[in-house]
Amino acid sequence: PQNPPMPPMAPGWTTATSAAQILDSLSSGTTALLIPPGTTIDLGGMPVAVPAGQNVTFRGVGATIDGGSASSLFDVGPGSHLTLNGLTLTGGRATASKGRRLSESSITGGGAVMVSGGASAELASCTIHDCSAGEGGAVLATGSGSVLCVVGCSISRCSAGADGGGV
Repeated sequence: PQNPPMPPMAPGWTTATSAAQILDSLSSGTTALLIPPGTTIDLGGMPVAVPAGQNVTFRGVGATIDGGSASSLFDVGPGSHLTLNGLTLTGGRATASKGRRLSESSITGGGAVMVSGGASAELASCTIHDCSAGEGGAVLATGSGSVLCVVGCSISRCSAGADGGGV
């Protein structure tokens, strides 16, 4: 089936078609990224870290972000907010070297999305599959004040070594 066309882009949105463009955009202060339909972005083993204190939105109906089983996909830290809309997230794998450790333990969390330290994330109309982590194979919210909202998403074939294969 063919993906529906994206609505016209509002001013302030930046189009990204590669991991390098995402990282460059975020480092320059861009907070609204559009990933065109049919685009697959391989993160090349480096998760996207949402800059401290920023609210960042990714929109990508029919687009995929792939960790290649080499890293987690998104790391949302203190004071940040991430919105993901319409994306497919796959191949996220949080490991001790390519994901964040929970506290002082060796458990890593959030194969696709890790939310911690009072940060928040909203995932809407996303598909998440084939991700893994120590806890929260697909997504994990941990720490006081951290918030995760998942609406209309499909989570499948995700696993965790300890708790929460999906969430």
